[in-house]
Amino acid sequence: MPHDDVTLIIQGPVSHNGKLGKGILNIPTYKKFVGKIIVSTWISPEVKPSKRFLINNDVIYLEDSPSKYESFFNWHNVNYQTVTSLNGVNKTKTEYVIKSRSDEYYTDLSSFIEKMKFYGECLITSEPFYREARTPRSISDHLMGGKTSKIKSMFTAVYEKCKNNEVQLTSPTYAPEDLYRDNFDGANITIKMNQLGQFWSKVGNNRITRKQYDENFSDGRRRVRR
Repeated sequence: MPHDDVTLIIQGPVSHNGKLGKGILNIPTYKKFVGKIIVSTWISPEVKPSKRFLINNDVIYLEDSPSKYESFFNWHNVNYQTVTSLNGVNKTKTEYVIKSRSDEYYTDLSSFIEKMKFYGECLITSEPFYREARTPRSISDHLMGGKTSKIKSMFTAVYEKCKNNEVQLTSPTYAPEDLYRDNFDGANITIKMNQLGQFWSKVGNNRITRKQYDENFSDGRRRVRR
């Protein structure tokens, strides 16, 4: 049964290489796990999900103009990710929210939601398996979730810092996920990728499937360079 107190936000461009993103096409599967789905994207004349598809799947569809945020601090598209994520969170009315990407999919969110509710005040993220060195604070920004109030505070803080160009890169390897983690009020918990069913994840120019993960990355030793 879907968790009526959980909203899933799918953020990012809905079109990839002239086709609907894998996360958009996975919406019927996501509906098995969450009570509400929000797609937060950019105004674009390219391929879009049909109105019938959105209505049949009870999806809230948000569009924004990326040109409004070109003056924001940016590296690795942190400004655009933050804006589309926050636009979705601002429309969320449930107690919990999960942020995913439009170019990725996961077929089983049950373990993620279970952990999100068990560790109520924590930031839950997918495993940062692509990092060569990890610490207890290491997270991934591909799949993130927690109480809506806390996730909203995190994205709002990052939004303001990007808007005012106040981001401090504390190391050569500092990345958007570090910025989110540093602006979350609480501990973080990660969930291993093999608990997310079948998946398709994009890391830089690398595409990682569940099969590739099981064969090459699940032992925690091999990493993908971003």
